[in-house]
Amino acid sequence: MIIGENVSHQRIVAAISQTDLLRIRDYIKGSVYCWCKNNQDNKGGNTRFTANDLFGGLNSNWHDTPLQILTDWHSNDGAQHPGLRAWKDLRYILMKVIADDSRRSFRTDHTEKGRRTYLWTGIDSHKPENL
Repeated sequence: MIIGENVSHQRIVAAISQTDLLRIRDYIKGSVYCWCKNNQDNKGGNTRFTANDLFGGLNSNWHDTPLQILTDWHSNDGAQHPGLRAWKDLRYILMKVIADDSRRSFRTDHTEKGRRTYLWTGIDSHKPENL
């Protein structure tokens, strides 16, 4: 869930099946949880992330991942820049996945470059008590 800011949700452009959308959402959620577990600042606090942190740079080759479905759809639809259109859809899906997360709470903000950032608050509503 997103705390503190009302975030408007836009619909993705790619007309993909609910099964494909579920695969993409699960893949994104796994990436978010992996980031939360493995990335901390020098003081042991959680660090902010963007869609680019999770799915760009060394992770920008989406081949053999559910994210490739977005690029393929835009390419088959005749988009001039299918990769850019897929990125736009991915950012909307990421925001929706985080907003719909009933387990973890996140804060969101924008960088000076206008990129949306997310920060896990550290609150986990399903954390086992006796671990």
